[in-house]
Amino acid sequence: MLPRSDDVRPMTDESSARVHRNRRRLPRKQRRHESSSKANRQLVKRNSPSSSGGT
Repeated sequence: MLPRSDDVRPMTDESSARVHRNRRRLPRKQRRHESSSKANRQLVKRNSPSSSGGT
């Protein structure tokens, strides 16, 4: 049980945890952006004809 190995473990865990969190957050954000962009496009398509018709 060396203190050095103990010190190295938390550091690697933190770095790996940060990388995993970043990797997990990135794909989730991309998926949300894709879904939100698709929803926004549908809303814009539905709103543009109605707004143009209104004016």
